[in-house]
Formats: sequence, structure tokens, C-alpha cells
Amino acid sequence: MLDRIKKLFGMNYTEKEINKLKLVVREINQYFQEYEKLSDEQIKAKTEEFKKRVQEK
Repeated sequence: MLDRIKKLFGMNYTEKEINKLKLVVREINQYFQEYEKLSDEQIKAKTEEFKKRVQEK
């Protein structure tokens, strides 16, 4: 009976949260692909760039 109610109202809370997290994971994976291509020196430069951004806030 509970399954019928769930179907009536759509996804349950857990499924909604999982779908939200899937979007976050996709975004992280995109960043990972970008940063994976960087050399060690480029990564160091990005680190300094991020540090400056944090200090500005």
C-alpha cells in the first residue's frame, strides 16, 4: 500500500536527494576532466589563484 502512495506522489525524498547529488557529481566530474589535463606548474598557479580569491572575500 505504501508503494502505491509513493507512486501516486512521485519520487520519494531519498530519490530526490540522489538526483540533486547526481547533478553535483556531474559538475565535479567536468572540473576533474579540466584539471586532469593541467601540468604540475599549472596546478600550482591555479592554487595561488584560488588562494587570492579566498583572501579577497
